[in-house]
Amino acid sequence: LIDIINRGLQLYLGSEELRQLHEIWIQPYTVDHFNRALLIRRLATVFIPLAIALLIIFFWMILLRLKINIKSADLTKSIEAHKITAAKLQESRIKYNSLVESLTEMVFETNTEGVITYANSNIKSMFQYTLNDAARIMRLSEFFIPSQRKQIMATLNNVMLKREKVVLDLAGLKKDGSSFPVRLYISAIIRQKEAQGIVGNIVDLSYQRKTELIQNALYGISEAVHQSKNLEELFSHIHKITASLMPADNFNIAIYDEEEKKLKYPYNVNALEWEQQSQNPATGLTEYVFKTGKELLADADTIFHLQQENEIEKDEKYAKVWLGIPLKLGDQVIGVIAVQDYEHEKTYDEQEKQILIFISEQIAIAIERKRNLETDPGSFRG
Repeated sequence: LIDIINRGLQLYLGSEELRQLHEIWIQPYTVDHFNRALLIRRLATVFIPLAIALLIIFFWMILLRLKINIKSADLTKSIEAHKITAAKLQESRIKYNSLVESLTEMVFETNTEGVITYANSNIKSMFQYTLNDAARIMRLSEFFIPSQRKQIMATLNNVMLKREKVVLDLAGLKKDGSSFPVRLYISAIIRQKEAQGIVGNIVDLSYQRKTELIQNALYGISEAVHQSKNLEELFSHIHKITASLMPADNFNIAIYDEEEKKLKYPYNVNALEWEQQSQNPATGLTEYVFKTGKELLADADTIFHLQQENEIEKDEKYAKVWLGIPLKLGDQVIGVIAVQDYEHEKTYDEQEKQILIFISEQIAIAIERKRNLETDPGSFRG
């Protein structure tokens, strides 16, 4: 109806006033204007919330991006810190391994069952086992003589239970079956408040015990001068003392007789049971040492070489290894002390040689004192 009235009035309105009246009172109520206003309101109800939602999403994405950048920066810093820490840890491990490998003792770790999980390279020098041997299932107790293994396993369990440190003096067992004195230090590995195994080290006491034995030997040789009734008894004491330091099943002492100009064997214990004899100092290994005044550690090759140079007799039967040391008073050689083995060429080495050199001076002094006492009992007091 409004639309019909509006079109009718438009036909008859000519004056400017009537047009203005039309625009003010009639035109706002036309259908087109109504539709536009309604459309605008509808669009406003849809697009304004959508625009607001888009703005919210936009600002949320900006905020998320900022958070991601911050997290990324933190992660980058964390990665760099981790790399630095890993590098320091690797450096620390290298230093630790270098330190462990420089030690003279065997360092090890075990699990809760006593199985070796780590050992340094001294496992080879001390026990003759390789690192590949240790890589197989090998218990710590296998490094000790069988009679001590139950004690060791019980001690390991007790250490993990009570979380204490223990020191034991035991007998180590090498791969070849030989034993030697050792000292075992052990303590529990604690991780997350739980005992995870054992860490420890094994110290070879052979040198320490040898030093103690040598000191006792020197004292025993000095005392033997007073305790023995004659030279033969003194030689027997010297033999027993030497046997406490090294194998001495075949042992002899040769003394040079100034009057007869001969090298005599007043004491001889030999596996071949050859009798005491007197020889001119030019036939065998003992005579060679006496003549040169130098110690000699001779294996089969050395003996053969001396025979080829006619330094010793070729038809004489010699041991697989022979060790002889001159007995000296100052620069004067008064005799020779010797040990030998007819079966095993590795019985004596540089270590036994140095021990025998060390005690030979005390032996020479003891023999000279005893000889003086026998010829003139009042020549020595105290």
